[in-house]
Amino acid sequence: MNMKYWISAALIAAALPAGAATVTESGSGEFSSVWTSPTVIAAGTDTVTGSGSGGDVDVIELTGLDSSVTGITIDFSAASYYSSGWYGAGGSVLYSTEPFEWAWDGTSAGGFSIGYLSSIWGTIGSLEDTLTIALSGVTTLYIAIVNTYGSKLDYTLSVNSVESDQQEPLAAVPLSASAGLLLTGMAALAAFGRRRKARLA
Repeated sequence: MNMKYWISAALIAAALPAGAATVTESGSGEFSSVWTSPTVIAAGTDTVTGSGSGGDVDVIELTGLDSSVTGITIDFSAASYYSSGWYGAGGSVLYSTEPFEWAWDGTSAGGFSIGYLSSIWGTIGSLEDTLTIALSGVTTLYIAIVNTYGSKLDYTLSVNSVESDQQEPLAAVPLSASAGLLLTGMAALAAFGRRRKARLA
């Protein structure tokens, strides 16, 4: 690969925004169950996944949030664990902008509850539930997901922002400095290619 392709690739990489990250409990080890010592989730993470059953507590600290963040959504699902018959599980979510000082400290975001029954007469209930925490101007958030009863559940915590919530693109988007660098580099490569062809001709 010649030099102009290396330069082009480097300029494109510089212009693209860094991708948001996902943290999984299975990949990073069990999240803390100690209210005063949460698992710290690094800035730039927009998705956290975990699981728990009755008696389990996951306590996490979301860092590096900014003014674009409008809230947190937590989706609960038992679909991976249900086979037949009755399924029941549930608990509570608490949150705080300050470190938790004791168990059950903070503000309640509400409860989650899954009750599902499948029988020859049909199905009742749902294998999914969702909680949302509205935020504004928060830079750090402490969250405790408390499974108080029942079978195992998966959860996916998503950081919602102005950008991800937008349904329609803006009519005009100003170019960032890195995008300007990309355009300048592409123009230079085009000029280099034209001069080279002229010399070869």
